[in-house]
Amino acid sequence: MNDIDGKRGNTTMQIDNLIETVNLRLRELSEPRSLESLKTLFRSDLSYEFANDALPYHNWPDTMRHTISEAPLLLATGGTQNDFAIIYIHLADHELLLGHERPIVTKLLQEHLDALFIFSNASQNKWHFINVKPDSARTKRPLFRRITIGQEERLRTASERLAMLDLASLPQASSLAIRQLHEQAFDVDAVTDTFFKHYKSLFDILQKDLTKQTNDAT
Repeated sequence: MNDIDGKRGNTTMQIDNLIETVNLRLRELSEPRSLESLKTLFRSDLSYEFANDALPYHNWPDTMRHTISEAPLLLATGGTQNDFAIIYIHLADHELLLGHERPIVTKLLQEHLDALFIFSNASQNKWHFINVKPDSARTKRPLFRRITIGQEERLRTASERLAMLDLASLPQASSLAIRQLHEQAFDVDAVTDTFFKHYKSLFDILQKDLTKQTNDAT
């Protein structure tokens, strides 16, 4: 094995290990009262900077304030100026209601334009990770893209996408670079392409096995 192949192998192993770590953390999030796992995911596993700041919300409309259990929490930051925010919002309802999430995100965007918004239900065992793409050419409005975590969800794809948010190899990244990283991770078309490439590879393997069996039989 030459040096290039060795480095590529090590990098692949590191990525696989990170995906497994993220998968473990997401499975922990599927259990009630699992906020500490979310903090560990960003502050340790994905190499964001520690933060622990309650964000003001007392001037929000009553209808909006009553949908959350406590003040939104800035739990981690990224970027050379720590200006990319990881914000957690604890909803008061036992379900994740999109009608509650959108106005809260819209309000928080006024102060935190570069951010990932993470909602949990009251029991903290159902989660939405929300990326807001500034504008959709089709709808002419911000595009809300979600990754859903919970006991009923299949977490492999979510683990792969969220592992893409890792900043370990980008210690001097700007908030713009981190925003682009997040937009790529939440790109539905990229997820779909990955799925079909994986499906095609499995199909090719099955086809080769079938051809071999047919040849052996003759």
